Amino acid sequence: MASTPTLKDFSQNPAGPMHAANEVVAGTARFSRLAEGLVRMELARDGRFENRRSLRALARPEPLPFDAVVQRAGGWELAFDGHVLTYQPNGDSFNAGNLQVRTAWGAVWHPELVDLENLGGVHASLDLLRPGALPQGVHPAAFHHHANTSDLTFYRVAEELKRGAGKAFQGRLMDELDTVDHPIPEPAARLLQERSKFPPGPLSRAGWFLYNDTGSPVLNPATGWVESRAAREDGVDAYLFLYGQDRRLGLRQHRALFGACPLLPRYALGLWYSRFPTFNDAESRELIAEFEKHGLPLDMLVLDLEWHRLGWHGWSWNPEYFPDPAGFLDHLRQKGIHVTLNVHPDRIPTEEPGYPAFLEAAGLKGSGAGVDGGMDPGVEKFGGYDLADPRQAAAFMDVLHRPVQEQGVDFWWIDGAAPVRSIGGLDAQFWTNHVYWQHMRETQPRRRPMVFSRTAGFGAHRYPFHFTGDTWSSWAVLENLVEQTLRAGHMGQSFVTHDIGGHLSPFVMLDPELYIRWVQFAVLNPIIRLHSGKMGPKTAGERRPWMYGPQVLHIFQTAMRLRRELVPYLYTLVRQTESEGLPIVRSNALERPDWEAGAGIWDSYFLGDRIYAAPMVRPGRVRSVVLPPGSWYRAESEKPVASNGEQLRRELVTHENVPLHYYRAGSLMVKAEGGQRAGDIPRSLRVELFSGGPGSKDEFELYEDDGTSPDYLQGAFRTRKFRMEEEGALVLEFGPEEGEFPGAPQRRDLRFQLIGVRPQRVLLDGRPLTCPPDAAVLPDWPSSQGARLVWTWSSP
Repeated sequence: MASTPTLKDFSQNPAGPMHAANEVVAGTARFSRLAEGLVRMELARDGRFENRRSLRALARPEPLPFDAVVQRAGGWELAFDGHVLTYQPNGDSFNAGNLQVRTAWGAVWHPELVDLENLGGVHASLDLLRPGALPQGVHPAAFHHHANTSDLTFYRVAEELKRGAGKAFQGRLMDELDTVDHPIPEPAARLLQERSKFPPGPLSRAGWFLYNDTGSPVLNPATGWVESRAAREDGVDAYLFLYGQDRRLGLRQHRALFGACPLLPRYALGLWYSRFPTFNDAESRELIAEFEKHGLPLDMLVLDLEWHRLGWHGWSWNPEYFPDPAGFLDHLRQKGIHVTLNVHPDRIPTEEPGYPAFLEAAGLKGSGAGVDGGMDPGVEKFGGYDLADPRQAAAFMDVLHRPVQEQGVDFWWIDGAAPVRSIGGLDAQFWTNHVYWQHMRETQPRRRPMVFSRTAGFGAHRYPFHFTGDTWSSWAVLENLVEQTLRAGHMGQSFVTHDIGGHLSPFVMLDPELYIRWVQFAVLNPIIRLHSGKMGPKTAGERRPWMYGPQVLHIFQTAMRLRRELVPYLYTLVRQTESEGLPIVRSNALERPDWEAGAGIWDSYFLGDRIYAAPMVRPGRVRSVVLPPGSWYRAESEKPVASNGEQLRRELVTHENVPLHYYRAGSLMVKAEGGQRAGDIPRSLRVELFSGGPGSKDEFELYEDDGTSPDYLQGAFRTRKFRMEEEGALVLEFGPEEGEFPGAPQRRDLRFQLIGVRPQRVLLDGRPLTCPPDAAVLPDWPSSQGARLVWTWSSP
């Protein structure tokens, strides 16, 4: 089983020449079949094709033979997977006249085709974008597709405006932008134009996508480091994805080219807390105790920038906030809480204790230091380093980060990008994420490496988590975040986290209804992270649920109870993301491409393949929902609802209800019982069986491992298969747990709940059970033993 690729994995394996026989060179063009429906198309006037791997398309497979290669009348025909590529060299760059592909479904593709049906990807962030500037729809997809890199963020453009004549306009980017009474400076206009719509992603209703990789930096296989490509006139390096309506195939192609998303630690599925400004040592301990008191144990604590002592930048602990860092981190470990620290990697305070050692290790003299006139007036900082230089990058991580990391920090919250200067076309945020992730992998080999950062386009899914930036607290932003999460999944970015409640608000206390609905959306999301922004020297927006009173606290507890129950299912989906490229949260267009009416619905979605979520994204207690075709059980309901996929349902959703979601009839769910943290392996499981009527069948394979180490790559994990069938009786079969890992439970309590039927008897391996048939239990059941249960509706 392959892990997430990094540059060093390919430092002695450049790929290309060893399988040159499978490539077709047609004059100055070269074509390579890489996977089912995935073909690479290159143009090099000088005949020197690029065999090095690119930083983004890092996992590029070895070429496979075409099904047929025919040369006739000065042209070429290449057959692969039911498609036929025709190329007739004429001295021009690729165009509609010399290159076409007749697809397996009868369409014709050519390089000048513009796709207006693309399902979209995501921008680097939604920082500070008010409702008037939120993306709506998707930019057209063409050979030169729209950028979704870190250069187009509010903060980057704001810096550009400061340096130019547009400084007076900077504040307008934070307004509604419904009207503008003076010219928009070019940097702001570029940002607003690109952010007006989502960028294209690899999935499209048209059944194809063209990825242009021509300018991406490449790996030098001798050094294991990245370098610029040589600029070549009319050079082309592009990849054509052909998948028709099989969008899962499209994601497999994406995974094959860009690499796998890593398997995240299990604890990441639990409750996170973050605040700017962060709480100090004593306040944090009190916070942890309060969460425990209310039955809401934290899994992750995020410390914002006040943990260090020199303002927005630095790596030395702030003694006023944390006088005993080792003792504080030890307290977190004893509580089972993991921690991540905020870092702004673009500058180094010259007062930082490690600064001289960094300069020496990096081979720098410190030129470029100056007084930072930004958030820390009077603090001298150095920004003249280059993370694209291998020596400087190593010094940056080893000297400044590693000592803190080894105190017990699980991973870094990378708030921005480090300077990248010497390599053209290298996205600063992408490269910063890579350097941090690679360093974690090398220095903490017993942990699964992670970073917590803004995203940066294609291939960025290899370095999760991704947060959507400093968002505003509003209903419009909440609704847009649902769509943002779904479109991120189209790019393999399954692990998106939002500031629950928003980062910026004019008031300390949110509208309680907005707070509740944001939390309920997050519960049916990959990551739950409470966060708020600064409103005064030590004041932040309030996100602690008990501060909103007992009613809101009860609603929060109800939502988190559901979340803890769902962790076994969610962690199985995490594994599916790593192994198949499928996101946890799936758009209607991805999960049900045959559901035409659902293709335009972006405020409800599939959570895996058997839950349908419809979060409340507008104020009120009535939710209009169009359910996918089939029968569905609303959570906590015993009666299925039939849907043709078109009719509009109006559901009453009180604040006290569990988050609005449905279970597919004829499916089974494996849930945890008890109040354990997300990282704990449950000793009690509940299997819920949703009756689908005669002929319904379902199966589910539960996945578990130790939750933190990379040992799963060597086979240290367990699976258990559950099979359900209904035909006159409801039958559930489950096998023994297969595989092993340290800490795996050898016995478990297994409980079974039937929804939609009232059985009168239950048999275990042909023998009657004495327990109530609608609440069957197998206490202390051996993990090495399977069973067959049969529920009947009438006595013999």
